[in-house]
Amino acid sequence: MTNLLKELKEKLVDTLKLADVYPEEIGDDKPLFGEGLGLDSSDGLELVLMLESNYGIKIDSKDLGHRVFALMCSMADFGERSRAGKTASAGCGCSSPEWGWSASLAPGVSAVEVQPRGVAPSATNTRCNG
Repeated sequence: MTNLLKELKEKLVDTLKLADVYPEEIGDDKPLFGEGLGLDSSDGLELVLMLESNYGIKIDSKDLGHRVFALMCSMADFGERSRAGKTASAGCGCSSPEWGWSASLAPGVSAVEVQPRGVAPSATNTRCNG
């Protein structure tokens, strides 16, 4: 598990005040919403604010949010790639390059610039290899 993935799990539990959920119990490839961890749209807003305030990462579209928050590892992968200014998959091994988006941090800029590269598959096609 990458340091960022572990840190995000801890921040997720703390930010959302999840009772009886421990960070180490959250599977890297477990869906965060619906039948997975059971988060709802209010939780999603809290996660967006947490990423922005703690990491300077801005989720500026609903579509991007769906892809970033599909799985725990997709959120970590997005954070790793944003920090590094890379478009290749990083972090836990999520296979995200085919998602059709990229992110980068320009020097002195704290917001993520989203650059679509075609039609993105649904979140159900997202998977983690780690």
